[in-house]
Amino acid sequence: MKKVIVYSLKNCNKCRNLLSSLNSNDIQYEIIECHGDNTDCDRMEDITDCYNYPVVKIEVSEHRTVYLAVDGKSENKPTLLPNGSTIFYYFSVDKLLITLLEILK
Repeated sequence: MKKVIVYSLKNCNKCRNLLSSLNSNDIQYEIIECHGDNTDCDRMEDITDCYNYPVVKIEVSEHRTVYLAVDGKSENKPTLLPNGSTIFYYFSVDKLLITLLEILK
């Protein structure tokens, strides 16, 4: 089963919109609140080189992880990360959600 982890900020409208969409689509997820000194969030930022939120981590299999980020870098163009993971950047939560739903099929 694919595991979905959402890295979120408490007062972030895009984060709230994403969480609302996940709930309305009955998608189970773990949430990591990124405020203060959070080593999980720091590690995610180091891996993805992404400092905007939300970021979704999908553990597709034991050896394959996909990140989806609302950041606006090269939208829809997958980027291979040094650790072998893939990240997709989006300008909107709606476009991120479309990809997330496709991956979870």
